[in-house]
Amino acid sequence: MLSALVTHTIALTVEIAILAVIARDIRSAEQAANRAESAERRVCAYARGESSRTEHGS
Repeated sequence: MLSALVTHTIALTVEIAILAVIARDIRSAEQAANRAESAERRVCAYARGESSRTEHGS
């Protein structure tokens, strides 16, 4: 009985650890997508001549 409980507890702990890794990967992917979207907006704004950065030497 105790052995089964320990085995079940270990299995749940491993499952939680795997889910935590998956959640971290999802957050990383969301952050990368946000950075890509931000870069795309900057490129489009630059192409329209709406660059918010000061150009030096041009």
